[in-house]
Amino acid sequence: MDNGGIYYGPLGIIAALEVLWTVKESGELPKHSLEVVVFIGEEGEPLGGTFGSRAFAGPLLAGYRCKQLVQFGVGEKAIAESKGELDKYLAFIDLHIEQGPFLERRGIEIGVPSGIVGITRLAVSVKGVANHAGTTPMDERKDAMRVAAELIHNWFGWMDWQKELVCNIGVLELSSGHVSVVPEEARFVLELRSIDDMAVERACSEFSAMAEIFAPCSVSIEKLGTKLAVLLDERLVKTIKESAAKAGYSVAVMPSSASHDSSPLAHVIPMGMIFVPSHNGISHLKGEFTSNSDLIRGAKVLKETLLRIGDSF
Repeated sequence: MDNGGIYYGPLGIIAALEVLWTVKESGELPKHSLEVVVFIGEEGEPLGGTFGSRAFAGPLLAGYRCKQLVQFGVGEKAIAESKGELDKYLAFIDLHIEQGPFLERRGIEIGVPSGIVGITRLAVSVKGVANHAGTTPMDERKDAMRVAAELIHNWFGWMDWQKELVCNIGVLELSSGHVSVVPEEARFVLELRSIDDMAVERACSEFSAMAEIFAPCSVSIEKLGTKLAVLLDERLVKTIKESAAKAGYSVAVMPSSASHDSSPLAHVIPMGMIFVPSHNGISHLKGEFTSNSDLIRGAKVLKETLLRIGDSF
Protein backbone atom coordinates (compact mmCIF):
# COMPACT_ATOMS: atom_id res chain seq x y z
CA MET A 1 0.00 0.00 0.00
CA ASP A 2 1.32 3.48 -0.90
CA ASN A 3 2.52 5.31 2.22
CA GLY A 4 1.68 2.29 4.35
CA GLY A 5 3.74 0.73 7.11
CA ILE A 6 6.77 -1.53 6.82
CA TYR A 7 5.52 -4.49 8.84
CA TYR A 8 2.37 -5.91 7.27
CA GLY A 9 3.41 -8.08 4.35
CA PRO A 10 7.20 -7.81 4.68
CA LEU A 11 7.12 -9.40 8.16
CA GLY A 12 5.76 -12.68 6.83
CA ILE A 13 8.27 -12.82 4.00
CA ILE A 14 11.37 -11.93 6.00
CA ALA A 15 10.42 -14.14 8.95
CA ALA A 16 9.75 -17.10 6.64
CA LEU A 17 13.17 -16.71 5.00
CA GLU A 18 14.83 -16.41 8.42
CA VAL A 19 13.04 -19.53 9.67
CA LEU A 20 14.16 -21.57 6.66
CA TRP A 21 17.74 -20.36 7.05
CA THR A 22 17.69 -21.16 10.78
CA VAL A 23 16.30 -24.65 10.19
CA LYS A 24 18.96 -25.32 7.56
CA GLU A 25 21.78 -24.10 9.82
CA SER A 26 20.55 -26.08 12.82
CA GLY A 27 20.34 -29.33 10.92
CA GLU A 28 16.77 -29.92 12.08
CA LEU A 29 14.73 -32.09 9.76
CA PRO A 30 11.16 -30.93 9.19
CA LYS A 31 8.60 -33.63 8.44
CA HIS A 32 7.84 -31.98 5.09
CA SER A 33 9.57 -29.73 2.59
CA LEU A 34 9.31 -26.02 3.41
CA GLU A 35 8.79 -23.35 0.77
CA VAL A 36 8.42 -19.56 0.91
CA VAL A 37 5.64 -18.26 -1.36
CA VAL A 38 5.28 -14.50 -1.94
CA PHE A 39 2.20 -12.88 -3.49
CA ILE A 40 1.68 -9.50 -5.14
CA GLY A 41 -1.32 -7.20 -5.11
CA GLU A 42 -2.82 -7.95 -1.69
CA GLU A 43 -3.90 -4.31 -1.38
CA GLY A 44 -3.92 -3.48 -5.09
CA GLU A 45 -7.13 -1.57 -5.78
CA PRO A 46 -6.95 -1.80 -9.61
CA LEU A 47 -6.59 -5.58 -9.28
CA GLY A 48 -9.32 -6.01 -6.69
CA GLY A 49 -7.09 -6.97 -3.75
CA THR A 50 -5.48 -10.37 -2.91
CA PHE A 51 -4.79 -10.64 -6.62
CA GLY A 52 -1.65 -12.78 -6.42
CA SER A 53 -3.10 -15.29 -3.98
CA ARG A 54 -6.38 -15.50 -5.92
CA ALA A 55 -4.43 -16.22 -9.10
CA PHE A 56 -2.40 -18.85 -7.23
CA ALA A 57 -5.61 -20.44 -5.88
CA GLY A 58 -6.93 -20.73 -9.42
CA PRO A 59 -10.71 -21.20 -9.47
CA LEU A 60 -11.36 -17.92 -7.69
CA LEU A 61 -10.04 -16.04 -10.72
CA ALA A 62 -11.88 -17.96 -13.42
CA GLY A 63 -12.83 -15.51 -16.18
CA TYR A 64 -11.13 -12.64 -14.39
CA ARG A 65 -10.28 -9.66 -16.59
CA CYS A 66 -8.39 -6.54 -15.70
CA LYS A 67 -7.78 -3.76 -18.21
CA GLN A 68 -4.62 -2.73 -16.38
CA LEU A 69 -3.18 -6.19 -17.01
CA VAL A 70 -4.45 -6.46 -20.59
CA GLN A 71 -2.54 -3.27 -21.41
CA PHE A 72 0.65 -5.19 -20.64
CA GLY A 73 -0.38 -8.27 -22.59
CA VAL A 74 -1.52 -10.27 -19.58
CA GLY A 75 -4.92 -11.81 -20.32
CA GLU A 76 -7.10 -14.58 -18.94
CA LYS A 77 -4.82 -17.33 -20.30
CA ALA A 78 -1.75 -15.94 -18.54
CA ILE A 79 -3.68 -15.49 -15.31
CA ALA A 80 -4.99 -19.07 -15.49
CA GLU A 81 -1.45 -20.37 -16.02
CA SER A 82 -0.33 -18.71 -12.78
CA LYS A 83 -2.33 -21.21 -10.72
CA GLY A 84 -0.12 -22.97 -8.19
CA GLU A 85 0.53 -26.70 -7.98
CA LEU A 86 -1.91 -26.97 -5.09
CA ASP A 87 -1.69 -30.75 -4.72
CA LYS A 88 1.89 -30.55 -3.51
CA TYR A 89 1.07 -28.32 -0.53
CA LEU A 90 0.01 -29.80 2.80
CA ALA A 91 -0.69 -26.44 4.44
CA PHE A 92 0.05 -22.72 4.33
CA ILE A 93 1.09 -20.65 7.37
CA ASP A 94 1.18 -16.84 7.40
CA LEU A 95 2.84 -14.69 10.08
CA HIS A 96 1.31 -11.22 10.20
CA ILE A 97 0.92 -8.20 12.42
CA GLU A 98 -2.56 -8.01 13.93
CA GLN A 99 -3.30 -4.54 12.48
CA GLY A 100 -5.63 -3.86 15.42
CA PRO A 101 -5.50 -3.23 19.20
CA PHE A 102 -6.86 -6.55 20.55
CA LEU A 103 -3.58 -8.23 21.56
CA GLU A 104 -1.76 -5.18 22.91
CA ARG A 105 -4.67 -4.01 25.05
CA ARG A 106 -4.92 -7.42 26.69
CA GLY A 107 -1.20 -7.98 27.07
CA ILE A 108 -1.34 -11.09 24.87
CA GLU A 109 1.79 -12.02 22.95
CA ILE A 110 0.45 -14.26 20.17
CA GLY A 111 -2.89 -14.25 18.37
CA VAL A 112 -4.26 -17.20 16.41
CA PRO A 113 -6.97 -16.22 13.92
CA SER A 114 -9.90 -18.62 13.77
CA GLY A 115 -11.28 -16.99 10.63
CA ILE A 116 -11.04 -13.99 8.32
CA VAL A 117 -13.83 -11.50 7.79
CA GLY A 118 -15.79 -11.24 4.59
CA ILE A 119 -15.79 -7.91 2.75
CA THR A 120 -18.49 -6.32 0.59
CA ARG A 121 -18.06 -2.99 -1.20
CA LEU A 122 -20.91 -0.87 -2.50
CA ALA A 123 -20.51 2.01 -4.97
CA VAL A 124 -23.10 4.65 -4.07
CA SER A 125 -24.15 7.53 -6.33
CA VAL A 126 -26.38 10.36 -5.10
CA LYS A 127 -27.73 12.46 -8.00
CA GLY A 128 -29.30 15.89 -7.68
CA VAL A 129 -29.28 19.07 -9.79
CA ALA A 130 -26.33 21.43 -10.22
CA ASN A 131 -27.00 25.16 -9.84
CA HIS A 132 -25.54 28.44 -8.67
CA ALA A 133 -24.60 28.21 -4.99
CA GLY A 134 -25.48 31.84 -4.32
CA THR A 135 -28.77 32.34 -6.16
CA THR A 136 -30.51 29.00 -5.54
CA PRO A 137 -32.75 29.15 -2.42
CA MET A 138 -31.88 26.55 0.21
CA ASP A 139 -35.35 25.00 0.19
CA GLU A 140 -35.29 24.56 -3.60
CA ARG A 141 -31.97 22.79 -3.90
CA LYS A 142 -31.38 19.21 -4.95
CA ASP A 143 -27.96 19.14 -3.34
CA ALA A 144 -26.29 15.77 -3.84
CA MET A 145 -23.59 16.51 -1.27
CA ARG A 146 -26.10 17.39 1.46
CA VAL A 147 -28.20 14.29 0.82
CA ALA A 148 -25.07 12.11 0.79
CA ALA A 149 -23.93 13.66 4.08
CA GLU A 150 -27.32 13.04 5.70
CA LEU A 151 -27.40 9.47 4.42
CA ILE A 152 -23.89 8.80 5.71
CA HIS A 153 -24.70 10.39 9.08
CA ASN A 154 -27.82 8.25 9.51
CA TRP A 155 -25.98 5.16 8.38
CA PHE A 156 -23.17 5.56 10.90
CA GLY A 157 -25.78 6.15 13.59
CA TRP A 158 -27.25 2.75 12.74
CA MET A 159 -23.81 1.12 12.55
CA ASP A 160 -22.89 2.34 16.04
CA TRP A 161 -25.39 -0.19 17.41
CA GLN A 162 -24.04 -3.13 15.42
CA LYS A 163 -21.60 -5.39 17.22
CA GLU A 164 -20.98 -8.05 14.60
CA LEU A 165 -19.73 -5.87 11.74
CA VAL A 166 -17.84 -2.68 10.88
CA CYS A 167 -17.98 -0.29 7.94
CA ASN A 168 -15.90 2.41 6.32
CA ILE A 169 -16.25 5.13 3.70
CA GLY A 170 -12.75 5.95 2.50
CA VAL A 171 -13.61 7.43 -0.90
CA LEU A 172 -15.96 10.40 -1.40
CA GLU A 173 -16.14 12.52 -4.57
CA LEU A 174 -18.26 15.47 -5.72
CA SER A 175 -19.00 16.14 -9.38
CA SER A 176 -18.84 19.95 -9.40
CA GLY A 177 -15.37 20.47 -8.02
CA HIS A 178 -16.17 24.15 -7.54
CA VAL A 179 -16.92 26.04 -4.34
CA SER A 180 -19.74 28.06 -5.94
CA VAL A 181 -21.71 25.22 -7.56
CA VAL A 182 -24.33 23.06 -5.86
CA PRO A 183 -23.03 19.51 -6.49
CA GLU A 184 -25.02 17.50 -9.00
CA GLU A 185 -23.59 14.17 -7.91
CA ALA A 186 -21.85 12.71 -4.87
CA ARG A 187 -20.14 9.34 -5.11
CA PHE A 188 -18.72 7.20 -2.34
CA VAL A 189 -17.74 3.61 -1.65
CA LEU A 190 -19.15 1.86 1.40
CA GLU A 191 -17.18 -1.10 2.72
CA LEU A 192 -18.69 -3.65 5.11
CA ARG A 193 -16.76 -6.32 7.02
CA SER A 194 -17.86 -9.18 9.26
CA ILE A 195 -16.98 -12.75 10.12
CA ASP A 196 -20.72 -13.38 9.64
CA ASP A 197 -21.69 -13.20 5.95
CA MET A 198 -25.38 -12.99 6.82
CA ALA A 199 -24.70 -9.89 8.94
CA VAL A 200 -23.18 -8.22 5.88
CA GLU A 201 -26.18 -9.15 3.75
CA ARG A 202 -28.56 -7.74 6.36
CA ALA A 203 -26.54 -4.52 6.49
CA CYS A 204 -26.66 -4.19 2.69
CA SER A 205 -30.44 -4.52 2.79
CA GLU A 206 -30.69 -1.98 5.60
CA PHE A 207 -28.54 0.52 3.72
CA SER A 208 -30.61 0.11 0.54
CA ALA A 209 -33.82 0.70 2.49
CA MET A 210 -32.32 3.75 4.18
CA ALA A 211 -31.17 5.21 0.85
CA GLU A 212 -34.69 5.05 -0.59
CA ILE A 213 -36.07 7.68 1.80
CA PHE A 214 -33.66 10.45 0.82
CA ALA A 215 -35.54 12.84 -1.48
CA PRO A 216 -35.19 15.07 -3.47
CA CYS A 217 -32.14 13.27 -4.87
CA SER A 218 -31.97 9.77 -6.33
CA VAL A 219 -29.60 7.19 -4.87
CA SER A 220 -28.21 4.27 -6.87
CA ILE A 221 -26.20 1.41 -5.38
CA GLU A 222 -23.90 -1.01 -7.20
CA LYS A 223 -22.22 -3.96 -5.52
CA LEU A 224 -18.55 -3.82 -6.53
CA GLY A 225 -17.70 -7.20 -5.11
CA THR A 226 -17.90 -9.58 -2.19
CA LYS A 227 -15.29 -11.76 -0.52
CA LEU A 228 -16.94 -14.27 1.77
CA ALA A 229 -15.68 -14.86 5.29
CA VAL A 230 -13.55 -17.97 5.75
CA LEU A 231 -12.74 -20.22 8.69
CA LEU A 232 -9.11 -21.26 9.09
CA ASP A 233 -8.10 -24.89 9.57
CA GLU A 234 -8.89 -26.06 13.12
CA ARG A 235 -5.92 -28.43 13.14
CA LEU A 236 -3.55 -25.58 12.34
CA VAL A 237 -5.19 -23.31 14.92
CA LYS A 238 -4.51 -26.03 17.50
CA THR A 239 -0.93 -26.55 16.32
CA ILE A 240 -0.14 -22.82 16.45
CA LYS A 241 -1.64 -22.54 19.95
CA GLU A 242 0.47 -25.47 21.12
CA SER A 243 3.60 -23.99 19.53
CA ALA A 244 3.05 -20.67 21.32
CA ALA A 245 2.35 -22.41 24.63
CA LYS A 246 5.49 -24.54 24.30
CA ALA A 247 7.52 -21.32 23.94
CA GLY A 248 5.86 -19.93 27.08
CA TYR A 249 3.90 -17.19 25.30
CA SER A 250 0.40 -16.03 26.15
CA VAL A 251 -1.98 -16.80 23.30
CA ALA A 252 -5.56 -16.04 22.25
CA VAL A 253 -7.76 -17.35 19.45
CA MET A 254 -9.48 -14.47 17.65
CA PRO A 255 -11.08 -13.54 14.32
CA SER A 256 -9.13 -11.42 11.85
CA SER A 257 -10.93 -8.19 10.97
CA ALA A 258 -8.50 -7.47 8.13
CA SER A 259 -8.37 -9.29 4.82
CA HIS A 260 -5.29 -11.35 3.95
CA ASP A 261 -3.86 -13.50 1.19
CA SER A 262 -4.85 -16.34 3.51
CA SER A 263 -8.50 -15.73 2.65
CA PRO A 264 -8.54 -17.06 -0.94
CA LEU A 265 -5.98 -19.72 -0.07
CA ALA A 266 -8.19 -21.08 2.73
CA HIS A 267 -10.67 -22.21 0.07
CA VAL A 268 -8.15 -24.59 -1.49
CA ILE A 269 -5.39 -25.28 1.08
CA PRO A 270 -5.46 -25.88 4.87
CA MET A 271 -4.60 -22.41 6.16
CA GLY A 272 -3.31 -21.03 9.46
CA MET A 273 -2.17 -17.60 10.66
CA ILE A 274 -0.05 -16.19 13.46
CA PHE A 275 -0.60 -12.65 14.76
CA VAL A 276 1.81 -10.46 16.72
CA PRO A 277 0.68 -7.21 18.42
CA SER A 278 0.40 -3.89 16.59
CA HIS A 279 1.33 -0.89 18.74
CA ASN A 280 -1.79 1.22 19.35
CA GLY A 281 -3.55 -0.89 16.72
CA ILE A 282 -2.14 1.30 13.93
CA SER A 283 -1.77 -0.14 10.43
CA HIS A 284 -1.83 0.97 6.78
CA LEU A 285 0.04 4.07 8.00
CA LYS A 286 3.68 5.02 8.47
CA GLY A 287 3.08 4.94 12.24
CA GLU A 288 2.64 1.17 12.07
CA PHE A 289 4.96 -0.46 14.64
CA THR A 290 5.63 -3.83 16.25
CA SER A 291 8.46 -4.25 18.76
CA ASN A 292 11.48 -6.41 17.99
CA SER A 293 10.60 -8.72 20.87
CA ASP A 294 7.14 -9.32 19.42
CA LEU A 295 8.60 -9.90 15.95
CA ILE A 296 11.01 -12.48 17.36
CA ARG A 297 8.23 -14.23 19.26
CA GLY A 298 6.19 -14.47 16.08
CA ALA A 299 9.11 -15.91 14.11
CA LYS A 300 9.79 -18.50 16.83
CA VAL A 301 6.16 -19.62 16.82
CA LEU A 302 6.27 -19.82 13.02
CA LYS A 303 9.36 -22.04 13.17
CA GLU A 304 7.91 -24.32 15.84
CA THR A 305 4.62 -24.59 13.95
CA LEU A 306 6.34 -25.55 10.70
CA LEU A 307 8.36 -28.25 12.48
CA ARG A 308 5.25 -29.62 14.23
CA ILE A 309 2.83 -29.40 11.34
CA GLY A 310 3.23 -33.02 10.32
CA ASP A 311 1.65 -34.11 13.60
CA SER A 312 -1.60 -32.31 12.69
CA PHE A 313 -2.43 -34.22 9.50
